[in-house]
Amino acid sequence: MKDYKCFITTYTGVLPFYTYTPRAEKTMAFLIKGLHYECETEDVKNELVELNFKVLSVVKFKNTKLPIYMITVPKTVNLKLLQTKVRYLQNTRVYFEAHFSKREVIQCKKCQAWGHATSNCFLNVSRCVKCADEHRSFECKKERDIPARCCNCRGDHPASSMECPAYKKALDERNRRSRKPVQLPAHQSITLEGICKSVKFLKKFVLCATP
Repeated sequence: MKDYKCFITTYTGVLPFYTYTPRAEKTMAFLIKGLHYECETEDVKNELVELNFKVLSVVKFKNTKLPIYMITVPKTVNLKLLQTKVRYLQNTRVYFEAHFSKREVIQCKKCQAWGHATSNCFLNVSRCVKCADEHRSFECKKERDIPARCCNCRGDHPASSMECPAYKKALDERNRRSRKPVQLPAHQSITLEGICKSVKFLKKFVLCATP
């Protein structure tokens, strides 16, 4: 973990790369149902903190028939614990559900590549999910009547589409790797010193590549 954080600090802004969240820092997401539309996410977060939960983020879904909030918490928090300890929020009876993504492969919201999270992306480019230009998606000024453009395959669909050939390729690759797990020999270890000494070693294990 120390070498991992040292690498991030040393090479951010120096090399374009992406990495993966260490197992110890992985998170869980849960849905909160029953809250009123007007509840502020910060108020929900503060109340959960007062109940001794570490909350990393709270977001409110848009365009849903009923108000749905999603919380992100450390992986030590499970659904049963929330259901037992938190029955009311904002003076309202609430219900928790596990959150499952429809996509089997994670997508970066910064570069739109499949296979790594936005928080782990240190590539030098941002891509729009709607028009494929080099800007963040929330900055896009594309009109609704203009067809979308995928930055991964140049097709006429958003880069987040599960029909995209790039997504299907990433899914096939993930399934292939899950069938044949790769293990390092017991005597072999990855250290910051080893990464710095060999560019080949760096590219192989840290995946310094621009999609």
